[in-house]
Amino acid sequence: MHIAGKTNTSFAVISHLGRSSGKQYKTPIIVRRVDEGFVAALTYGPTVNWYQNIINAQHCSILWHKKQYDINKIESLSIEKGLAAFPFPFDIVLKKRGTKDFILLKTEKR
Repeated sequence: MHIAGKTNTSFAVISHLGRSSGKQYKTPIIVRRVDEGFVAALTYGPTVNWYQNIINAQHCSILWHKKQYDINKIESLSIEKGLAAFPFPFDIVLKKRGTKDFILLKTEKR
């Protein structure tokens, strides 16, 4: 968690509200910046709490390279599109790990 959100890393911190508790949570995730926002790898699948929370709320924010981004839309991506967003060696690691779920976290136009 101490390196997530800082410069020169692929880890971001996603801030989200608990769907039952209403508490604010911060979770480190692996992302890649793209024109529309961020591609996130669901390395533990789509049943993880942080993902269920952002789907329920349809909103979250990301701290990436010391800058906060509001996410206004969340879309599923195919394995091919998700992997294509990540450069070598991340794509290889995600493939070997069996990561099959990716999402696009859209931000406002820059």
